[in-house]
Amino acid sequence: MDDLQALRALAADGPRAQRETAAAHFYFQWGKRLKSHFALHGAPGPQAEDVLQEAIEKLVTKADTFRGDTPDSAAAWVWTVARNALDDYRDRHTRHTRGHVPLEDGMPEGRSDDPVLSDSVRGNPAYQYQLDQARACVRRQLRRFMFERARDVEALWLVTQGYTIAEVAGKLGKTPNATAVYLTGCRDRIRPWLATCRRYLDGLSP
Repeated sequence: MDDLQALRALAADGPRAQRETAAAHFYFQWGKRLKSHFALHGAPGPQAEDVLQEAIEKLVTKADTFRGDTPDSAAAWVWTVARNALDDYRDRHTRHTRGHVPLEDGMPEGRSDDPVLSDSVRGNPAYQYQLDQARACVRRQLRRFMFERARDVEALWLVTQGYTIAEVAGKLGKTPNATAVYLTGCRDRIRPWLATCRRYLDGLSP
């Protein structure tokens, strides 16, 4: 069973055993990757498991809204649902710890308490605003790129998680040499999508 088949099985509202198998597919095929992603983006430790459970629940309950018809579109949709689950978690966490929801276009703002940037940003709202805009732009463009090039996103994500070229090649079904060329192409393809965000950084100084 692949992602597309699993989503169709869930959407069909068929036998319970079939739906449970489809839900288990996402947990075992996506669980490790998604938990690593969640941990890197604001849901560490046990929280990552909680967000994963929420994401899978959303996949199960919203599968009938999926309109794609290819494995790549299914993978892109899984990423979207997972990111929404993470956004929901961070939304709740922000309300609980800071009393407000700093979201723009569905994207979390940058934090002025960032340990790396706090000395430069604190007391400079104009700089913080530009930084927030840049971060939101990057996240927005990555999400759009994901819909167009889901396989590219997955390949690049594997690299960021420390997978070797040989390991990525195994997951993509390519030779190591072909994978190295493919990854170079992935980087080349994503650059134009992020280039539009440079306008928020040009001339930016704390």
